[in-house]
Amino acid sequence: MKKKVLLIVFATLFVGQARADRFQFGDLWYNTTSDSTAEVTWEQNNYYENEDNYSGIKTITIPDTVCYNGSTYTVIRITEGAFVNCKSLKSISIPNSIQYIDNDSFSGCDSLHYNVFDNAKYLGNTNNPYLALFKAKSTDITSCEINCNCRFICSFAFNGCDNLKSITIPNSVTNIGSSAFCDCDSLVSVIIGNSVKNISDAVFRGCISLQSITIPNSVTSIGSNAFNACNSLSSVVIGNSVTTIGTYAFYYCYNLTNIEFGNSVTSIGDEAFLCCRFKSITIPNSIESIGRDVFYGCDSLVYNEYSNALYLGNSENPYLVLVKAKSTDITSCEINDQCKLIGCSSFCWGNYGSANCNNLTSITIPNSVTSIGYNAFGYCSGLTSVTIPNSVTSIAEFAFYGCSNLTIYCESKSKPEGWDKDWNYDNRPVVWNFYSNENNLGTAVVETATSFDNIYAEGKTIVVENATEEIRVYDAMGKLVCRNANTRVRSTINVKTSGVYIVKIGSTVKRVVVN
Repeated sequence: MKKKVLLIVFATLFVGQARADRFQFGDLWYNTTSDSTAEVTWEQNNYYENEDNYSGIKTITIPDTVCYNGSTYTVIRITEGAFVNCKSLKSISIPNSIQYIDNDSFSGCDSLHYNVFDNAKYLGNTNNPYLALFKAKSTDITSCEINCNCRFICSFAFNGCDNLKSITIPNSVTNIGSSAFCDCDSLVSVIIGNSVKNISDAVFRGCISLQSITIPNSVTSIGSNAFNACNSLSSVVIGNSVTTIGTYAFYYCYNLTNIEFGNSVTSIGDEAFLCCRFKSITIPNSIESIGRDVFYGCDSLVYNEYSNALYLGNSENPYLVLVKAKSTDITSCEINDQCKLIGCSSFCWGNYGSANCNNLTSITIPNSVTSIGYNAFGYCSGLTSVTIPNSVTSIAEFAFYGCSNLTIYCESKSKPEGWDKDWNYDNRPVVWNFYSNENNLGTAVVETATSFDNIYAEGKTIVVENATEEIRVYDAMGKLVCRNANTRVRSTINVKTSGVYIVKIGSTVKRVVVN
């Protein structure tokens, strides 16, 4: 089983073929990345152990295409460390087909000759010598005009350029590598061209003088830590194509008071806006998931209140996201019927039973809700029942963790695919296929941890002693597998496979594990 899982994961990494093949073409080594694309890689199987990578080669020309096993592949990537420690390498030609250049692709290549244009060093080809901006001329530069033919700004290119005050990224640039402008302490102004596809991880992390930023409509994602600790950042405009905002993206941006989302954001990562100072925020209707502690420490943020809960949303729907309970003292909460997401830890503000809604006894989730976040009702020890409608397609792990008195009623017949395997981590009793209408109870099966000594397993046999009513046995999915009307001193029910079974005798219900 383990080997099968590994093969499945491997196949998803290289869409279109069963595995990545490693092959040599000319002087260089490549990996196939799809049926039609390839990447340049290091000479040995593990470049970290290779002190003489491509030893002795002084000039390299990477072709647009390579051939392998009768097929032609377009070269689109230079992998991490591909030319690390190439001490003899003096020049390299990078084709226009390249779309990605990974970190440390040329680390240690002390003899490599770069093309210089206004305080920055580039690599490229005869047609475009400024294809990829690799690094600043020095960390002492105060300005840099990026060449209008540049397509890539590589990782760490301007890292630590403390005197750089402003930068304009031209429309020719499509990719900016991670940490490209990290810790540029004097950087006040950044203009991002309208061809950039992604804001990579930690791109502007620690740019403590940066005051405002506009993310153009060409950008689809903002990476983790992208603007982490940008202490002077006060205004952010996010373009209409951005769908994901990564973890810690605006973490500790203490002076961020104004932020405008585009209309396509679907997910916001953990602690993305931790300790920001904006008073209001508009969450678009496109939102599908919000991570943990996204707005923790945002003490100036004004919420929309409804029946003991605080929400964020927009002018059309102010109750789009239930962020948290009004207080930990609430005893009831009617969730607004416009609510789409119940956020992470929304009724659980602390760990191990501290600062949680312990007095909340029951809650009904409306049909508008599609997602319940991580630990949403964690340690709500007073909660005795919750009803989950069919509309809920996603439940994160530990959603009901520590709810020691809880019975969960689900309209779904079995666990939907989008529910985390640990959504009910400590196995609280569950009623599947449940409907509140008494005339439509379906085939609801009750699971309970209640112990009865007269119901137990022996091998592949379930034993029931002294039954006074009909015995019914269900599998873990709620399917009836046996119905036994005999009321003997000792009844035995043979089951074919190992697993969890539910034994029901009148009002007595017990879960039995068959090994």
